[in-house]
Amino acid sequence: MKSLALLALILAAAGCGESGNDLGASYDLSVLGSGFGADDGRVLYFAVTRTDTGTIVATDTTTVRAGGFELSFSSLLDQGVTYEADYYVDVNGNGRCDAPPTDHVWREAVPAAQSNATLQVSGATGYDGSACTAF
Repeated sequence: MKSLALLALILAAAGCGESGNDLGASYDLSVLGSGFGADDGRVLYFAVTRTDTGTIVATDTTTVRAGGFELSFSSLLDQGVTYEADYYVDVNGNGRCDAPPTDHVWREAVPAAQSNATLQVSGATGYDGSACTAF
């Protein structure tokens, strides 16, 4: 019985209890894009970077369809940490990110997560060539 109580204490200290999300929790990030009609059929490149370290923590690609796209990243966001989402469409087809207006390039802030998050982005917002640094 003592060993069972000790195991419960160890699990609780490690954050494995039933009390919900503790510090160090990770959350999902969903990205919903709309207003990308000018880029229909083109590949969109996406990267997520921790702002505190500058480390790219995730990348993905998708094809813009019907003016939009969706991406999902499981257990990506650390609690209390901010991120930047950088994404671009390789309009000129040269295989790399070029500053606007050559390519369509965006950057969005991802606020510190306290739960699973959804980032809604729009192709109608202004371009940000500094986002090319993630690629």
